[in-house]
Amino acid sequence: SMAGRLCLALKPLVTRWPLVGGVHVFFANQPKVELKYKGLAEFPGLAQKVQGAVDDVIRQALVLPNIKSFKFSPDAQTVNLEDASQQPLGVLRVRVLRARNLAGANWQLGSNVERFTSDPFCAMRLGATSMKTSTVRGETSPEWPSDEPVACLLVYHHEQELELEVLNDSRGVFRPKLVHLLGRMPPTSVRTLLHRAEPVQGKDGQEVMHRRRVVLDTSSVNTAMLHINDPVNTGIPSELDLSVEWLDLVSGAPTVSELTGKSARKRNGLVGLLLVELHGGIGFPGEVASALGRGLRWQCRLHGDVTKLVQSQPGRLHREDFEPHLPLPRILFEVIDRLQAEDGLACDDIADITNLSPDLVKQYLEARDEFRRKAEEQRQQMGEDMSAEMRWQQTLHLLVKQQGLATLIVELLDQENHVIGKLEEIDVHQLLHDGFGALPRMTLKLSPGEPPPAASGQSRLASWLFPYCSKPVLAGVSA
Repeated sequence: SMAGRLCLALKPLVTRWPLVGGVHVFFANQPKVELKYKGLAEFPGLAQKVQGAVDDVIRQALVLPNIKSFKFSPDAQTVNLEDASQQPLGVLRVRVLRARNLAGANWQLGSNVERFTSDPFCAMRLGATSMKTSTVRGETSPEWPSDEPVACLLVYHHEQELELEVLNDSRGVFRPKLVHLLGRMPPTSVRTLLHRAEPVQGKDGQEVMHRRRVVLDTSSVNTAMLHINDPVNTGIPSELDLSVEWLDLVSGAPTVSELTGKSARKRNGLVGLLLVELHGGIGFPGEVASALGRGLRWQCRLHGDVTKLVQSQPGRLHREDFEPHLPLPRILFEVIDRLQAEDGLACDDIADITNLSPDLVKQYLEARDEFRRKAEEQRQQMGEDMSAEMRWQQTLHLLVKQQGLATLIVELLDQENHVIGKLEEIDVHQLLHDGFGALPRMTLKLSPGEPPPAASGQSRLASWLFPYCSKPVLAGVSA
């Protein structure tokens, strides 16, 4: 079974039938998928592995910011990335302040002193962005340091939920993971989190943050491995204090002067947001594009920051669309093709089934055959050197937390996450300094990356790709 809120966005509106250019499908949050197993699938640990793999596939394909787009019309508006991508609404800044009455994962059997300690840290996720806090050693009521890095999480929908777990750091050879989970925050949407938080006044009287205290859900804690007098076993609630702040990217985002002045120190050095529009590339060998092309992805990062990597979805092979310029809905193209190819029906019979005029069906078939003939001629002329075009049509978002990070690096990855190519570095220093604007759309040359560990099978993609793949297209970078 599967339970979740599926969202459908019908956009953009166009001036020709069917009036809607496409539909964009996504989940605001990870849907709950319940799988039932029988036979060998009931082997201990296998169910968790399968469940995790299924959840990862859904998250990478359909959970924001990842979406699936289906085009209804060949209108030029439908390739507008602002319509095809889900744009962020804002940035949710979260800082974990303190916790109370956590489960004591560390205790000694037979000890006369009832002292329960843990080594807690917090792991949080919102959409595709995740972050971990530092570990506070030997505490069940920890307080995180004031200079703890703030988690900056991009929000694409107000109903996106912040996932937060308090975990016990069980690293070490002589410290088994008997108790790892100490509690988790109940699923809370961004809208609810901000609405229920209490504003905190700064020295100048302005609201600088909101604080929220939450009671942790400890129902999944391994209470059997806790001391009998542990707070969780005695019914004392575990609590967590958070500070949250909302930075609006739609109606009133802060300027760079504000972010680099006194408020920048309050915002923990957040400088801006880079939007990298990836359109497509030409020059890919046809063999590679058709066999492995769907595994090619782009990776963006800022020079000097190897911890913040943003990856695109796999690309798709682009073929020229057949457009007969006839008053015929595109949904009937495949219907007519199948009626003729599989059933061998004549034009008059197809016209009766589809409620079209015989002349219109005949014109469509003639236009289709002419399109196929020209495509085959072009393929034969280019022969083995035929190159393919690939499309990504995606916007990647990079949060800039340091003023000195002013060089954008874009790398091409294969199916095994090996870097097989690298675009020319892009200087975005002036763009960040100005605070708003866009670089012009540009064409950049792809250079070979470091050779992958193995040189066989799919890892030979780099040797196939060059020197043919020389003109991937990267759109303008805007912030």
